[in-house]
Amino acid sequence: MGETETEGSPGIALPGNVSPPGEVYNAVMEMIEAFISFICLVSLIVILLEARRAGGLQRRVPVALWAVGLVLLALLTLVRVWANLDVWSDVRILMGTVSVGNFLFGAGLLVRWLVWRPVAGG
Repeated sequence: MGETETEGSPGIALPGNVSPPGEVYNAVMEMIEAFISFICLVSLIVILLEARRAGGLQRRVPVALWAVGLVLLALLTLVRVWANLDVWSDVRILMGTVSVGNFLFGAGLLVRWLVWRPVAGG
């Protein structure tokens, strides 16, 4: 009695109606996050392969900024996982850790390209 229609809604956070952590984040969301992470890493690899085939990316600064951005995303994800260790499921923590690895792997690929870039004009 006295229950409003929004009290059980997981997407609405009204005062006194805060959903417990993890209620909104279910197995489907974890799989979606894993899929997005995989697609991002694969797209980075494809971009670098196509760039190598076409003679490489022409400017170093955007690539360096891309690598720095990926490292910062890895740090942000790591902090997010660390802050939620008590409330996230083991699978969620694993997916966060895999995301950190993906970001660092992508940044490593970009740095490798920057350091061992073939000389133009061969």
